[in-house]
Order: sequence, then structure tokens, then C-alpha cells
Amino acid sequence: MKRSDQSSLSVVVFAPTQSAASDPSYTHLVAAVRMLVEMGHRVTETDTLRDLAGALTDPAGADLLVTDVRSDAEASALTSVLLSLTARPTRVVVTTGSNEGAKSLVTLREGIRPVHVHVILRPILIHGLLHVLRQFEQGSQTVPA
Repeated sequence: MKRSDQSSLSVVVFAPTQSAASDPSYTHLVAAVRMLVEMGHRVTETDTLRDLAGALTDPAGADLLVTDVRSDAEASALTSVLLSLTARPTRVVVTTGSNEGAKSLVTLREGIRPVHVHVILRPILIHGLLHVLRQFEQGSQTVPA
């Protein structure tokens, strides 16, 4: 169910299988999952693009997708999955390094409108994610670029 139907969010967190436990992007995603669960949101973790597509096409729907992009190839693969879906999350939060996947993230932002795509530079995932959650609470439809 979408946000308007209930108080907790349905969140899908995508951490690709190749992410090592010592990788900063992976550790930030683990912290995000813990925070989201503690806040009472329903979190589904996925580690393959196939599982990601399945979680996003679940009949209950997803309000939010949280992931990390470390290369143009990862950003392109994520974009392909999201563009192939008819039902998409309301918002997408992507963390990345300074230039990792930048070109493909522009394509993602332009290609899946009206979905709001938030690109957050590491390591500020938690602060940026809290900002997005506040926007859900306020029902904000305007998002800064």
C-alpha cells in the first residue's frame, strides 16, 4: 500500500551482492536499514537486480527505494530496471561518491519522472534519508533538484 493508506512506509533497500561488508557504501546502507526498521517502516532488502524488480512490483507497492551506486554500470543497470517497471516507488534515494555513475544518474532522474530521485553524496546518507522521510511526513510534492 502506498503512504496515503497507512502510517509506515514500504521501503526497498538494494545492496548489490558484490558489496563487501567493509565497503563504506554497504555499511551506510546497513545503518539506513537499521534506522528505518527502528522508525517502524517495513523494509525489504534485496541484493540482485532480479530481486529488486520483484520487490518493486509487489502488489503492495513500494514508497521508497534506497541504494548506492559506485559506477556508471551500476547506475545504468538500476535505470534499466526502474524504466522497465510500470509501478515505481514514489521516491528513490541514491548515494554515490563524487562522480560515480553521474552520467547515468542524470538519465535516471530524467527517465523515471514523476518519481523524485534524490542523489546524496556519501557519507551523509542518514541525514539525507531523514530529509526525504520528513518530506513524506509533510506530504511534500516539491523536491529540490
